[in-house]
Amino acid sequence: MSFKSNVSLAMSKYSVLHGRASRQEFWCFAAIFVLVNIVAVVFDLFFWGSPALSLVVFLGFLLPFICVSVRRFHDIGRSGRWLVLYLVPVLGAFAVLIMSALPGVQQGNRYGPKPF
Repeated sequence: MSFKSNVSLAMSKYSVLHGRASRQEFWCFAAIFVLVNIVAVVFDLFFWGSPALSLVVFLGFLLPFICVSVRRFHDIGRSGRWLVLYLVPVLGAFAVLIMSALPGVQQGNRYGPKPF
């Protein structure tokens, strides 16, 4: 799948917590999430002087990012509850990053069939 189709797939599943998300779908969405937030922060710094736009953009992308992260954990055979690792400073985010890079289970698991 192309970059654009992966991002549109993740956005079409805006609030879907069931099912699985491939590595490609997750990382394409994560790249858009980071890039759009960087652009919003730069815009705020140079034009507004307050973090209003970047806060709105971050909050707008937060729910779909959580949902695609939960589906990514389902793809590696783990519960979405593992996202609480984000609450552990530094090491938690690093652990989630490593787990998100792991290859998914090749066959279907309790969360659904293998994503394409």
